[in-house]
Amino acid sequence: MVAPTKKLITVLFFVFIGEAAVMALINVLNLPPALEAFVDASALIMITLPILYIQLVKPLIQQNRATEEARQTTQLMLDAGTELSQSLELDEVIQVLFRHVNRGMPFECAAVYLINSSSELISRAAWRCGGVDNGNDQSEIESDYQDIPLFLKTISEGKSITVPDAAHEEGWVAPWAPGKAQSWVGIPLITGGKVFGLSVFNHPLPNVFSRGEIELAEGLVGEAAAAIQNARLFEEVNLSNERIKYLTHKTVEIQERERRILAKDLYDDVGQEIVSVLLQLRLLEDKINQPEVINSQVTCLDQELSSILDKLHTMAFNLRPASLDHLGLVEAVRQDLDKLSEENNLQINFESTGITERLPERIETILYRIIQEALTNVVKHARATRLDVYLKQQDNELMLIMEDNGVGFEHKTITSEMSFGISGMQERTEMIAGKFSIESSQGNGTAIFVTVPNPIQHLPV
Repeated sequence: MVAPTKKLITVLFFVFIGEAAVMALINVLNLPPALEAFVDASALIMITLPILYIQLVKPLIQQNRATEEARQTTQLMLDAGTELSQSLELDEVIQVLFRHVNRGMPFECAAVYLINSSSELISRAAWRCGGVDNGNDQSEIESDYQDIPLFLKTISEGKSITVPDAAHEEGWVAPWAPGKAQSWVGIPLITGGKVFGLSVFNHPLPNVFSRGEIELAEGLVGEAAAAIQNARLFEEVNLSNERIKYLTHKTVEIQERERRILAKDLYDDVGQEIVSVLLQLRLLEDKINQPEVINSQVTCLDQELSSILDKLHTMAFNLRPASLDHLGLVEAVRQDLDKLSEENNLQINFESTGITERLPERIETILYRIIQEALTNVVKHARATRLDVYLKQQDNELMLIMEDNGVGFEHKTITSEMSFGISGMQERTEMIAGKFSIESSQGNGTAIFVTVPNPIQHLPV
């Protein structure tokens, strides 16, 4: 086999590695005659092999690698899109997002926060954060997102924020890795141009996430945002339907309970007294010739019938007082409190502020029933000498506060009758989308708080 000449090799290298590289080689070959004998064709090939690799092989390897990465990214996006579209369970959708992001951008911890109507971030789901592994946290951050600088910046700007070392961010305390340096990426959840939540990914080591990994995570979060919002709306609809079923059931329960009470009062009290009057009238038939006896009996019967009539009036009033229809809640309550104060030697302070017009009938009726039940508890159980009642309409809510200085109670010692009344008040409050709470302790009286959203005109009637 004939060895290649320098000229042939030069021509071949000119073709494969370019003119600039060949000119450099020619310069190498222009050696003094004494040294030219040491540079043969084989030595030339060994010298130029690295250049040949850089010019030909390495670009091909890089191109193949980029093509494979693009294929994997495309496949990952397709897999994520397919899986995200297969569920309307919010927590499952979020976990799908975590799994696919972790394939393309390995992280140690991830979490999704959703913004509620009060601008508070609710930690909906977490991935291996603070010991939570693929779990559903659903805990509420103590303050809103405006108190957390990185959250504020991500949500307010509506774009991703990358921090190579979040531990150096002012005011930042990572709930899942306190005191540790960490890479941090925050990506907003956006649909229709509106930020409705935040996804965060972190690692306990700094500078872990590459630009390509972050871009992939952004794409996956963008893909998942619509699925998360749809699942969230689906969950809210289901909760709303469940609430309607619950309230319907409770409404029927309350109605049946009140009917039983009314039936018991009619039968055991009024009914028995009417039967007694009828028996006495029949006995008078045998004394038709004794005018004195008849007159005396008639007087007694008149008193008994008057008592029965008063009880019927009270029952009718308790069913629905005429003053509530004619005068409204404030005046109806005022009349009841005045009567209660006289009959029970109870000092009562009543204040009403901000209510300048009649409330919707449904609101007035339910609040009146709650006040009635609370007053019953004060008379029967509290042994109080003072009662304060506040009815206030302000800002976005209507508030009812009732405080007495009675004996109070411990929740573990509550009687079945008291429990019955308290649960009734709570159920009625829920019927108008309100919030009910009660505070009491032995010897320190009892306070009841009812809050109803406003404008209450928008509530169902």
